Amino acid sequence: MPAAAAVVCAPGLPASVVDPWLRRLLSGIVTAMTGVVVMVAVLAFVASFGAIHQFALRSGGIAPGYAWMIPLFVDSFVFVGACGDLWCALTRTVTDRGSGWEQVTVWAPKLLLVAAATASYGLNVAHAPATSAARTVAALPPTALVVTEVVLMLIVRRAAAYRTLQLTNPEFDRPWPGDTEQVGTVRDLRAETGRLVDAWQAHGRQLTGTDLARQLGTSARHARRLLAAHRAAASTNDRQPHDKEVVR
Repeated sequence: MPAAAAVVCAPGLPASVVDPWLRRLLSGIVTAMTGVVVMVAVLAFVASFGAIHQFALRSGGIAPGYAWMIPLFVDSFVFVGACGDLWCALTRTVTDRGSGWEQVTVWAPKLLLVAAATASYGLNVAHAPATSAARTVAALPPTALVVTEVVLMLIVRRAAAYRTLQLTNPEFDRPWPGDTEQVGTVRDLRAETGRLVDAWQAHGRQLTGTDLARQLGTSARHARRLLAAHRAAASTNDRQPHDKEVVR
């Protein structure tokens, strides 16, 4: 009688990144959050755009035909600063830390984000009538814009960290529930993947993740990971003889 597969976590590895059901649940939550954040960010941008555009028209500091550019000069740099900060954080290497240029790349996007947010606040509030209620309402669009973009960057940063953990932690290659044939016997899915790839290539066909999932009786996502691991191992094996010759 088949035994129920238990999720065993490696030390320090949360169950949410090991258990397939929890991973799918978290993926759905992140997708819903991202959709809401993007929607709020678009609405906040539109509201802020309208306020700054009207202020630019009323100020007389720019030709009316070009007044629509002023909101873009301000609010677009909120997004640029947040994305720049995310990019610098994700591409930071150990050798970069402590260098003068690294300090510039770390702080420049943050300062750009702060400057753009401050300018957006100032122009939105300046457009409103001189009452506390009006200025409070006028401050809501830039606040929503900054908060939603920061939250979106945090979601992307966590997703990148999760993906890095997925690629570097061996726990993600453990068999999924249903990948056991009988008590005490665990299928060697990597070996089966290699045999299936060779068999399909012998017939002049390329094995896809969907085909592999159907052949193994496992999930398509797990089959794609097995196929990617097999191709990476094959690529490494192909380079080994050349590497040995170089060493000699």
